Amino acid sequence: MPAKVDGKEALTSFQRALKISPNNIAALAGAAQIEYQEGNQTAMPLLNHLLQLRPGDPTAHAMLAVLEYRQGHCGAAVPHFEKAGQLLDSQLDALHALATCLVRLKRLDDAAATFQRAVALSSRRSAGTSPPGIHSAYGTQARGRTFHAAAAAGDQGSGCEHPAACFDCRGIRWKHAPGG
Repeated sequence: MPAKVDGKEALTSFQRALKISPNNIAALAGAAQIEYQEGNQTAMPLLNHLLQLRPGDPTAHAMLAVLEYRQGHCGAAVPHFEKAGQLLDSQLDALHALATCLVRLKRLDDAAATFQRAVALSSRRSAGTSPPGIHSAYGTQARGRTFHAAAAAGDQGSGCEHPAACFDCRGIRWKHAPGG
């Protein structure tokens, strides 16, 4: 039975491959995913390089959006969230982050639609009930612009000192290795 390779070993292998072939899409994607899952901002240059080679990669856009969001750069995050497209439809935390950024950018109609997508996803996941954070923090009347102050403030009521770090979007990953 082959030994299980840990993240550090895999990252080292990807980094070696990138020294030999800096445009190796599989190595870029692998290294970026490991760095992203560890919450490291060092994933950003890898993702940007990958997007130079594959500008339409929705997973790279989603990961970069989350990293930008966590740094509080909503203006930079939103275009990447938007380019992630349907990938976000299965990522509750990423939808929440996008909606929060849209509120901060005062794009309330877009935020309302995104909150509705998050509520719908949450409802599908929990057989008709949404987590309290969605309804109580943001209200169910999102279309009518009834946003709770927590939305504009990044959900300060969640007990998280740095709201951008509270979203756990590590579930975003490539289903199949890009270029493979």
